[in-house]
Amino acid sequence: MENKLKPYIVLTLIALVFILLIAFVLYERMVVSVEKAAFDVVEATIEANVNYINAHLDEIERLGHSISNNTIIATFFMQDYFTDVQLIMEMNRIIMPFISWVDSTNKPLLDSIRFITDNRRIVHNSHIFPKYTHNMAEWFEYIEANNAWRTQHWVTAQMRGRVSSMYMLVGQTREITTILELSIDNYDLFARVNGLFPYDNFFVEDKNGHIIYQRGSLGLMQAPNNGMAYHTTSRDIERLGFVITMVTPLGDIVQPAADFRSTFILILMLVLLIFTLILYMLSRIKRLTDKNYLAEIAHKRSVIDSLQKQIKPHFIYNTIETFKMMAEINGHEKLSDALTSFGGLIRYTMLHGSSSVTLGMELENLWDYICVQNLLKNDLLELYHEVEGILLDTPIPVLILQPLAENAILHGYDHKRKLQINIHCQLEENCAVITFSNNGKKIPEERLTEIREKLQAMMTESIIEKNQDGIALVNIHNRIRLQYGAEYGLCIDNLTDGVAVTIRLPNARPKGGENV
Repeated sequence: MENKLKPYIVLTLIALVFILLIAFVLYERMVVSVEKAAFDVVEATIEANVNYINAHLDEIERLGHSISNNTIIATFFMQDYFTDVQLIMEMNRIIMPFISWVDSTNKPLLDSIRFITDNRRIVHNSHIFPKYTHNMAEWFEYIEANNAWRTQHWVTAQMRGRVSSMYMLVGQTREITTILELSIDNYDLFARVNGLFPYDNFFVEDKNGHIIYQRGSLGLMQAPNNGMAYHTTSRDIERLGFVITMVTPLGDIVQPAADFRSTFILILMLVLLIFTLILYMLSRIKRLTDKNYLAEIAHKRSVIDSLQKQIKPHFIYNTIETFKMMAEINGHEKLSDALTSFGGLIRYTMLHGSSSVTLGMELENLWDYICVQNLLKNDLLELYHEVEGILLDTPIPVLILQPLAENAILHGYDHKRKLQINIHCQLEENCAVITFSNNGKKIPEERLTEIREKLQAMMTESIIEKNQDGIALVNIHNRIRLQYGAEYGLCIDNLTDGVAVTIRLPNARPKGGENV
């Protein structure tokens, strides 16, 4: 059986290796690509947010350039007003309506609009500041010291949490300069940044590493203490000199890949299970086919061996009948009885060569066989049987008792005393147990061990190849096992005086009707 299963085991291993190789390639190409795509999405998200911020800064710059190049606004700050009335009239006519319009049309993008001027004649308010209040500011010193920047904007971060874009108004002189300041609140600018996942955290640092804005727990982002792994992605906002960093739980990023991996493994397991079931069914079908084939081979071998030993051509039957009549005419009753038994043996073999028989029929055939052998052995054979009546109808394979008697005569008969053959049959746990014993010579221990090993191995060769000594015990054992199952068969033991063979058969006709 081991040799028969080896091809299936090898085939299964090759198929499993092939499937695992394909699965590995698919995993590398699909699962890894899903993980890469997830990280690419994170990178694209922060890139989109930086582009969003830059788009707002572009709008502020366009607004700043538009205002700083407005000649009406520039002229207002360049004039030398002689009376306060004239200043107030110009301010209410030009500046305040303009500031209100800019303020209302650019909310919430624009936080505030301010003019910083050194024209001391202009009244200061919430939108106009004197230049001297900013002389100490580093950013103001920088823009004032670099005349080339007078037409450019300059960006700074204020302590109030704002970013400001600075513009020199057109037409300014060295005596009177006015700077336009457009401010954006950090919260308004960065609060619109969208996270990819619900648990995204991000923070914004200035060029000195100071946190100027954060969303989420900064402590969690800097030193995670909840056992979670995080993925950080940073981008520069060049015009502001800021760095925005997004912190995302790694589990959220790789979750799609994890889901895909679980689904992939489940599908792989199902494929392996289906493949294993298919292989099992194929091996099962082959075993059943081999079993039926071997059972038929065993039975045919039994019939052929029996015919070869007990009969020759078919016409012998008619010849035996003629001899029987001649023996009766001449008063040889013993010879006539032996010829009758011999004819019964031939008839039994011919009529039941391809079917099961009952235990009673097999016993009758055994009586005929003993009768013939007694003619040859001078009545030195005795047959005794003890069988419960209900067991006489138990179906058994044909020709399983006669070969046992033949072995007993061939190997156990010593020509010194009568050879007694005892047959006992009883029910044990719904099994018919037949004990075939004799008082002949024991089997040598070495030979007994060899026979037992062959019975245990159930070798195919013992069925197909003809045994030179007749129908072997292994042949009978294998026929029973093939026909009824591995739990049935025979075993052999030495007794104190002789040998015993125990046969276990089911006490019911096998499913499917008649057996071959």
